[in-house]
Amino acid sequence: MKTEYTLGFVFSANKVNVMLIEKQKPDWQKGKLNGIGGHIEKGETPLEAMIRECKEETNLDITNWQPFLVMEGDNFQDEKWKVHCFRAFDNSSYKVLFETKEGKVKLYDVEEIIKGEHITIPNLKWLIPMCLDNNNYNGYRIKGEIK
Repeated sequence: MKTEYTLGFVFSANKVNVMLIEKQKPDWQKGKLNGIGGHIEKGETPLEAMIRECKEETNLDITNWQPFLVMEGDNFQDEKWKVHCFRAFDNSSYKVLFETKEGKVKLYDVEEIIKGEHITIPNLKWLIPMCLDNNNYNGYRIKGEIK
């Protein structure tokens, strides 16, 4: 059985800032910055799950999500996973910075994230530039395994 997830990045229209959440769970993400997202529930499309997860984690109703990447693989317990990645551009959301039960939601400078100036999930250093690539979004698919 494959567990499916969503992962989304909300950028300012000028692409200078990205909204990230300091995760509280799962344990391997605790205290690290990541995009918004979570499990896709039974009967949901990836887009429906992205909209729901965004509302749950940030209290924002963002619906203009664009898919840009699907990642698939196996973790070290041979569990299969699939992550549907999205991007959105929404200046109105940048007036709200807060803490939810999921973690602290804040704006971060894109260049600082790429340079590693914050503690993030390691793949953000390449996911964010890929997300901002206007020439090829929605065309990427990555498969792999973690052992």
